[in-house]
Amino acid sequence: IDATWSFDWVLEGSPEKKEYDLNASIGDTGVTVKHVEISPISLNVTYDFPKKIYNKMDNSSGMLFFPDGVRLKDGTELKTIYLGPGTNGYISENEYFIAFPVDRILDTDEIDALLVRKGVDGGDRYVIPLES
Repeated sequence: IDATWSFDWVLEGSPEKKEYDLNASIGDTGVTVKHVEISPISLNVTYDFPKKIYNKMDNSSGMLFFPDGVRLKDGTELKTIYLGPGTNGYISENEYFIAFPVDRILDTDEIDALLVRKGVDGGDRYVIPLES
């Protein structure tokens, strides 16, 4: 149809976004997951990850403790959900932040845990239970 079109809408955040304030240790690494936000299309994680710990680790091959998956309430693990690109970096001397879009639509009501890589190779993962 040959015509002049005009579209108007208000873009709001998703009511399906879930936020979790945690104090979840990542194994015995000295790193802690502090805050997680999961929406149907993105994942944001804030860590207590002091630079003095980061500087002692071999991070030459990529981001350590990368949150690249979620576990569903039925036990299904959705791994390597990173779509990229995203953003990451230190927001203070001790707080590290990472945020990125995911490669599928997530049902946030069905997620019960965050999956965090145990190393840069993407093999094993830490399971971080999410409690609201």
